[in-house]
Amino acid sequence: MVIDRLRSRIAVAALALLPALAAAQNGLPQGAEAAARLQRELAVVVTIRTAVASPALPEGPEVPAGPAAPAGDSGAPQRRPLYAVASGFVVARNGYILTNAHVVADVTEAEVRLADGRMYTARVAGRDAATDVALLAVDADDLPAADIAEGGRVAVGEWVTAVGAPFGLERSTTAGIVSAWPRYLPGNGTLPLIQTEVPIHPGSSGSPLFNLRGQVVGMNSTIYTRTGAYAGVGFAIPIDVALRVAAPWRTGAAAPARSRIGLSVQPLSPELARAFGWQGNGALVNDVPEAGAAARAGLRNGDIVVGIGDRADADLGDLQAQISALPPGSSLTLEVFRRGALQLVALRTDAGTVPAEPAATSRGRADRFGLVLAELARDRRSGGALDAGLVVRTVGSVSQRAGLMPDDVIVAVGDRPVRTLADFDAAVQPRDGRPVACLVWRRGSYGYLALPSGR
Repeated sequence: MVIDRLRSRIAVAALALLPALAAAQNGLPQGAEAAARLQRELAVVVTIRTAVASPALPEGPEVPAGPAAPAGDSGAPQRRPLYAVASGFVVARNGYILTNAHVVADVTEAEVRLADGRMYTARVAGRDAATDVALLAVDADDLPAADIAEGGRVAVGEWVTAVGAPFGLERSTTAGIVSAWPRYLPGNGTLPLIQTEVPIHPGSSGSPLFNLRGQVVGMNSTIYTRTGAYAGVGFAIPIDVALRVAAPWRTGAAAPARSRIGLSVQPLSPELARAFGWQGNGALVNDVPEAGAAARAGLRNGDIVVGIGDRADADLGDLQAQISALPPGSSLTLEVFRRGALQLVALRTDAGTVPAEPAATSRGRADRFGLVLAELARDRRSGGALDAGLVVRTVGSVSQRAGLMPDDVIVAVGDRPVRTLADFDAAVQPRDGRPVACLVWRRGSYGYLALPSGR
């Protein structure tokens, strides 16, 4: 009996030690070290309140609700202002604070509270909706400033923490790992994001993302969600990107214009590389708007960008980073793989365009890969982003596993445009066992998907 009780106590003690053992195994700071680091992090985080004249709660992470409708002549009383709560962090002792642009949309001032209780009225020194970066300024010269990670780079699997005010609960800390880097989201392909598993809730937008050395590596910006609640994936803006955007505002200048070349690209998967006959890294071109520099230089869908300037073996991240770092009007040389051959393409950077949403309706018929396809209706082509293509009406098991969905529009096979079902039939003929690369339009964005050749 005594031995049984002793075994039970040992088991309980072992269970109590499991969290600490797991944390130590993962290299997480423990005890006094963790407490001291957290106190330094808390000191630089601020809570931001902005007035919104609407009874609606903020939708998603601190996107303030729109203004209430005017009372008019009815004599109805105006609604009392409510407040949206968000986060930010001090980046300079002389009063500069970083946060998200959507936090201070449509306002010129915000109320800022520091961890030590001091409160300031901050003015918006600058904001950039494209990168979701804003800089606030307060009249102070003794603020505790964040320690910034050199280069702002992170590694997949690295542990990171966020300190913010989720649901208005100030100085709350959450933790997780970096799950992908860099991550480029549709519609903003030149902004590299840090994808994390750190829980981010309303009130945490603009909060700093720390590494385990207590250095800021990013600024939490948005989450992936279908319901408005955190669903396991969050995105942070790399700190070097945020500081580069905000730097001109500290001198009263406008944010520098960013280069674009009018080109949409996607990562090159091994299956797509095989489909195009290329071995190595690269960025696959999936959309070339007519008005952009890329179109003027002769780039087209299905090209694979494999080098930038004097850098060979480039990938998607290299291309995005180099273009976004150049001022407009810069000269740029790309090495491109096209139909089995390498060639150099010279261009000058400028601004790109965003395709509009097309509409397509037609009756379909059964086709290869288990697909039911229909030609894009002639009376719905003009004025949209597409002038031809095949609408996916139904997907089979093979095409579904490849990622195709109903209402997708197949606009090319490889680099060959498809306008009719006959075009598609000819383009997908047996290709020596290689997958078939289909360029697909979906909800305003283009991307290649690889269909297996064995159908």
